[in-house]
Amino acid sequence: MFGSENRGRPLRFPSSNTLYSLYSQCNAYKTDPLGYVVNSISAPSTVNVGNVGPTQTRYFTYKYGCDSTYANCAYKEIYSLGQGIGLYDWKKYVRGKNSFKLARESVIDQETPGQVTPSLPCANSYQ
Repeated sequence: MFGSENRGRPLRFPSSNTLYSLYSQCNAYKTDPLGYVVNSISAPSTVNVGNVGPTQTRYFTYKYGCDSTYANCAYKEIYSLGQGIGLYDWKKYVRGKNSFKLARESVIDQETPGQVTPSLPCANSYQ
């Protein structure tokens, strides 16, 4: 994943292939498309990640709510993916008049060893 190659071409998905569902008590109650979607990944770069230190990082950019020309997207999310540590930052942007504005952010920059036990009680929510 973290070679010296440059980033590839963006991946584009038509609205018909972007359905998602909302669930309540393990039952889907609403299904809608995200609109046209554009995904891209950056070339690797070194980023200083909090207490973790210098980390080879790629940025996965996910734009959705785009028009049929894959432009004028309503939303953009950027996932910071560090080699050996995984996801350490997530940002969600909402389109304003002429640019994206930061709406939410989640920073995960403290490395702690441990183990996670998955719990997915509603099998139909991830199929």
